[in-house]
Amino acid sequence: MLGKKYLYKRSVMIAIAVVALMTLTAGVAAAASVKAKKIEIDGGIGLVTLDLGSTVKTKFRTDKESGAIKSVEIKTDGELIFGQLGAMLGCEEKGKRSEGACLLASDALSGAGIASSHKSTAKLSNIVYQDANVVVGTLKGSLKADLTVSSLTGEVLTGKANLRIKSSTAPTTYTCIHGIDPTSQLPVPATIQDCQDAKGKKELGLVVLTPLGPIYIDPVTQLPDLDSKAGPILVPVDLHVLDTGTFNVKSASTKIKGKIAVSVDTAPPGTQQGVISITKAEATFAVEKPEKPEKPGKPKKGNDDDDDEEEEDEDDD
Repeated sequence: MLGKKYLYKRSVMIAIAVVALMTLTAGVAAAASVKAKKIEIDGGIGLVTLDLGSTVKTKFRTDKESGAIKSVEIKTDGELIFGQLGAMLGCEEKGKRSEGACLLASDALSGAGIASSHKSTAKLSNIVYQDANVVVGTLKGSLKADLTVSSLTGEVLTGKANLRIKSSTAPTTYTCIHGIDPTSQLPVPATIQDCQDAKGKKELGLVVLTPLGPIYIDPVTQLPDLDSKAGPILVPVDLHVLDTGTFNVKSASTKIKGKIAVSVDTAPPGTQQGVISITKAEATFAVEKPEKPEKPGKPKKGNDDDDDEEEEDEDDD
């Protein structure tokens, strides 16, 4: 009859042998990464807009004697920009072990949709024209954006962008609106004075003009909202800016960062043109690479013979 100790030690030895054999003969998939650099890609702007609930806060500086507007500080939260990237223009694989990185970069960016929701602080100054309905000048400021890149492969990368705002080819024109008409979905015009009189942060809301003045509508119930935070807000109707800065986005397996430039040119009655340009970008992609099987080593010298003799003695007992 075999002894219990012999059976136990024999089982352990078999298990160790199986694990060793699997390790030596089978390639194991290992976590690795490939990198790309000098990525360049352009795209186009499809829409620049404010959504319901977006907020605008303005501060007017005027001449004490004439009352003319000297400058306007405009703080906006919730402005949206939508665009689409084109084909990749440039890319280099970073290092000898990054084969295929540019192909992965193209999968992530080429044809991808790009969306930005941002907070901005801008100053409209150097006023060249103003009347009861518009104020025209040059813009300068900065913005912080939540950025989303939706690849054609289904991958979604999210992150941040920080950009500087600067007027480009022409001055920018702002007007004041009470909000959006719930029936026509068109802006309800207001005067520049309405925006000057509106103190604090105001939301873009639904509004109906009546002989008694504007009445704001709850977007859910479609009933008058007496506690609405909506009010007259200043919005651009003819925008000409070039925003430049940096961005970074990532998903579970991808990280991309680089420089970004966004030019926007709009003109009444709302036609828009613009270019998104990504340059000097770098990307890192997590991939699985099979490891080469290790060569079997020589067995270590041990006292197996002595152990066997001891086990046999115990069995005899």
